[in-house]
Amino acid sequence: MVIMDVRMGGIDGLETARRLSREDPSRVIVLVSSGDVAPLAPEAGASGVAAILRKHWLTSRLLQGLWVAHRRR
Repeated sequence: MVIMDVRMGGIDGLETARRLSREDPSRVIVLVSSGDVAPLAPEAGASGVAAILRKHWLTSRLLQGLWVAHRRR
């Protein structure tokens, strides 16, 4: 599972997700942001992202559920 911020220096999380997903489609990628994530959801889904979440939503239970739901064997 890869968890990263949407906004990063140099390359943003969406572009990084696209590259990681192309390299290994079995990766479970989760993007997080402190801002509104709704406008980013369509592009995130098209980039191979399993979920895009507000940072304060992150819990170990949520991440475990995403892992179970999205891992690819």
